[in-house]
Order: sequence, then structure tokens, then C-alpha cells
Amino acid sequence: MKSCYRCADQVQEAALRCRFCGANVAVDPLATGEAEEVDKGKRYVLASSAESYTIYALGEPGIPVKTFPRTDDGVEDALVEMQRLERAVRPRWLPVVLGLFIAAGAFYLISVTLSTFYNPPPSFGQEDHITPFSSRSSSISVAPPTTSCRSRLASRC
Repeated sequence: MKSCYRCADQVQEAALRCRFCGANVAVDPLATGEAEEVDKGKRYVLASSAESYTIYALGEPGIPVKTFPRTDDGVEDALVEMQRLERAVRPRWLPVVLGLFIAAGAFYLISVTLSTFYNPPPSFGQEDHITPFSSRSSSISVAPPTTSCRSRLASRC
């Protein structure tokens, strides 16, 4: 039995995490000299021990991500898997989201631009958009007629 460095409870020797607080209690084989580093990426490290090649996460030392046999094919498979894991770290959704934002912004700009140059008349049934004549302010003044319609009609007869 060994004790947890965080909560000081007793955990088994083979335990990777403390069952009480969840702390990483695994022994880092790179720090103890049991394994040597073969390749190191931004988030993962490939280590070689006497019996296997193992990929470890850099934030979780001592907890193996994947283990491969110590053969020529094993080291090739381990390197390919580590490169795949490193590539998977990049967010592949980011260019898609940025593209959608750019497309939405372009659509908005085009619609605003077109609406300023082309303002169609209201459709039938949209009377609430039509302002009544009495509330319109007109810059053209119309003079009232001097003679009535009846007098004009009477003079023609």
C-alpha cells in the first residue's frame, strides 16, 4: 500500500488514481528511469521500456494511453498512433464555425445593402406599413380650386 500525496489515504500499489480524491498516484516511468523517451509531442510522449512502447499523456504522467509490443512493427504503430493523437488535438470544427460566421456576416451585409437600394412596396394585406394620408408631411403644397366643379360643369352646358 502507498499513500496518496493529496489526501494521505492508503491506496493499492497498482492503483493509477486515488479512489477517494481522484488524484493521479501512478508512478511516472520516465521520472524513475524505468523507460526512456523516444518521441515527444505537444500533448503526448512515446516511451520505451524493457517490454513495450507506451504512449503517455503529458498532463497525466504514469497513466498509459496505449501500449504496443517491443518489435519493429510495434514502434512503427506507436509512432503512427502518437501522430494521430497529436493531430486529433487540433479542433477540426474551428474552421467550419469561422466559415459559418463569415458567411452569415456576408449575408447580413448583402441584405442590408440591398434593402437600402431597393425598398419594395408593401404587399397586399400589410396595411400597418402604410401611413395614413393625414399624417404624411408633404413638401408639395396644392392650392385649393377657385371654382367649384358645379360651376365648371354649368358653364360647359
